[in-house]
Amino acid sequence: MRRCANLDHLVIAAAWTCTKMRPDGFGGGVTVVTADAILSSSTSEMEGRLLDRADYGGLGCASGHGKHPVLMLDEAEVRSMVADIQQAYAETDVATVMVDDEQIRQACLGLIPTLDLDEQLRSLEFSAAMAAIRIARAASV
Repeated sequence: MRRCANLDHLVIAAAWTCTKMRPDGFGGGVTVVTADAILSSSTSEMEGRLLDRADYGGLGCASGHGKHPVLMLDEAEVRSMVADIQQAYAETDVATVMVDDEQIRQACLGLIPTLDLDEQLRSLEFSAAMAAIRIARAASV
C-alpha cells in the first residue's frame, strides 16, 4: 500500500462456512490495510459491539461507564484557520507560505502530545455533574 499511488486502502472480506452445523462453523471478518495500519475484526467482535450499542446506546456500555469525546481536532478546520491567518497577515511572508495537507497532519499529530487539558477537563466534568444534579432535581419534582 505504501508504494501504490492509486490506492489508499485495501479491504479484505472473508466468510467462514462449514458443511455441518457447528457453533464455530460460520462467521467471517474484515481486514482493512492502509499504508500505516492493518486493522481487523471478526463478525463475532462486530456482533458484540452492535449488541452493546443496542443494549446501552451509542456508547456501547452501561450508564456510568461511558466516555464522551469533547474535542476533535479537524484537519479541514485547521486548513481553514491557515487560510484565515494568511489573510490576516497578508502583508508578511506568512501569507506566501504554501501549507499542504501532510504538513497540517504532522502539525496536528505533533500538537496532541504537548497539550495538557486537565483543567479544562475538570471544568467540563464539574459542568456535567451540575447538569446531572439539575436533571435529577427536575425529575424528582
